Amino acid sequence: MKNMKVLGRFSLLLIIAFSSCKKDSETTITEYLGQTPPGETPLRFAPSSSYRPNSIWWWIASPSFSPDGKEMYFGKYIRSNSDHEIWFTKCVNGEWSEPQKAPFSSTTFDSNPRFFGNNDELFFFSQRSDGFIFKVTRIASGWSEPSALNIPLPANMHGGQAYSIANNGNVYCVLWDEDYRSCDIYRSKFENGQYLIPENLGTTVNCSGIDGVEYVDPNEQFIVFSSVRPQGSGFHDLYKSNRNQDGTWSTPMSLGPQINSSQEDVSANLSPDGKYLFFISIRTGDVDYTAYWVDAGILK
Repeated sequence: MKNMKVLGRFSLLLIIAFSSCKKDSETTITEYLGQTPPGETPLRFAPSSSYRPNSIWWWIASPSFSPDGKEMYFGKYIRSNSDHEIWFTKCVNGEWSEPQKAPFSSTTFDSNPRFFGNNDELFFFSQRSDGFIFKVTRIASGWSEPSALNIPLPANMHGGQAYSIANNGNVYCVLWDEDYRSCDIYRSKFENGQYLIPENLGTTVNCSGIDGVEYVDPNEQFIVFSSVRPQGSGFHDLYKSNRNQDGTWSTPMSLGPQINSSQEDVSANLSPDGKYLFFISIRTGDVDYTAYWVDAGILK
């Protein structure tokens, strides 16, 4: 009898240990698709051929990782029909799945998927008829149907692809003029559960050409944006502007020659842990626009 009790306890311990190991296996995360983290020199973010531009597609939106690190969403430009699609991959048992098109990404222009501190909410830009920034919410079967953020636009203006959302709900976005000839960065305050009419950030940040907000610090301490300027390196370059105590913005500073090239440098986005800056560029050896990442210390 005594031996039976000992055997029973031993079996119970084995079951507990096995369950614990299984749980740990199921929650194992291979960070950033197993890539070696970069330093102050940008590295190509291309874990495998599945993420390298080719004759079919190239990157149109940089990686956005879920806060728990288990999912990554990004944007593709499809060459054959000039379509924009949202794709994703998941980490299961330490292995990342082959990327596939997101179920909520329709035949319309969908791009710029972004998480903002919440695993269960994903935002993206779309040219659907009822808005320009949309949100899907996680449900048992995957994601809900997209719903538009009810942001009232000034007369004769159009919402652009670039946007970012602060912790308090304030939306920083790009608005184009009526003829799509120029655009500026605006902020729509979120107050009492409603979005207010977007306000221009002013001429300290915005120039006379094309400016696009890429990332806003969750506490609105700074913004990273793209712009075409006379003193720039080529096409769009990336800049940073700090928010002053009085709510105004500091003179923008270029992120420098390590980041800004003679080609487009856009779609900047920080990793959930704040350690890395992702962006899109095309450099020596690239077939077309590709995702890059760099240590976020370059923003300090």
